[in-house]
Amino acid sequence: MPDKARETNRMTANKRPLPKSLRKPISIDDVTGLAVQLGLPPGKADVERHVRREYLRAIKEFDAHFCKNCKPNELSERRAKAATEIVYGIPANAPDWWAQVAFKLITKHIPAFQISEKSVGRSREWTIGKLLDLRRDLQKLKEQHPRLSIARLCQTLKKHKDYNSRWGRYQIPALRKAHTLALKLWPNPAELGSTS
Repeated sequence: MPDKARETNRMTANKRPLPKSLRKPISIDDVTGLAVQLGLPPGKADVERHVRREYLRAIKEFDAHFCKNCKPNELSERRAKAATEIVYGIPANAPDWWAQVAFKLITKHIPAFQISEKSVGRSREWTIGKLLDLRRDLQKLKEQHPRLSIARLCQTLKKHKDYNSRWGRYQIPALRKAHTLALKLWPNPAELGSTS
């Protein structure tokens, strides 16, 4: 864990600081115009004009801070490198800049390059239809065996010839958890309709 903390501190230290003028997002509350002066909500044109004005102001400040003495044909690349330095901490003058950017983007956005702390294995998704079927089947069994607990009813689902083909592969805890969710969706047995 100390290595991870050290890595985080190193990355944070490498990130280029953002000037105060670029830290605040554009706020629609700051829109001005005739409608606002009359106490009405701002119109679409007023909002678009405000956003455009704020974008232009921010671009000028960004360029003044990060793209000084930049030729027009270098401007887009310098902006991208400055933004990458701000977001990912990759210095704009790094000799392997492209490799670092590629690695950061891949590990951030492509699941196959991400580390999951979840358990490995096939996840079972419970669709609405499957939850409804489970709720109906357990309700039918509950009517036949009113004294059985949900855990016992789930065991019966797994073993009973009428239900085994549908529910036999599921573990009891998974069935109970899905039943709890189905019960929240359909608390009233009258809402279940007929079994298919």
